[in-house]
Amino acid sequence: MIKSKDEFNDKLCELMEEVEKCNPEFLMDGMIFSDKAKDYIYELAEYSRCLKSYRRTMEGTLGIARKEYEEVCASASRMYIDMLHKIVNAPTVIHMELVPVMLIPLIDERLRGESNEGR
Repeated sequence: MIKSKDEFNDKLCELMEEVEKCNPEFLMDGMIFSDKAKDYIYELAEYSRCLKSYRRTMEGTLGIARKEYEEVCASASRMYIDMLHKIVNAPTVIHMELVPVMLIPLIDERLRGESNEGR
């Protein structure tokens, strides 16, 4: 279980390495999320969901983002790529740090919704 921001960041790096290892060509849609990557995403999402900033944002900005992803039927792959794009192009460090906190739970929801097995 993740207990700190530093642990979150370390686990996020592990996730990125795992996704890159499974997707050397890095396709926009059809990206493969290994079981290990899905476990990382779930763990990161659980940490995020416990943060006050996540719960507050859910009512505002993140609720709008969720609706936009739903409107375009964005896949987990698309959301993951969008998250990476937002991290790289973040206008400030705080934006860069909050992007995965806000989007990983949405990716987790999408992955669990796409899977018949659930979690």
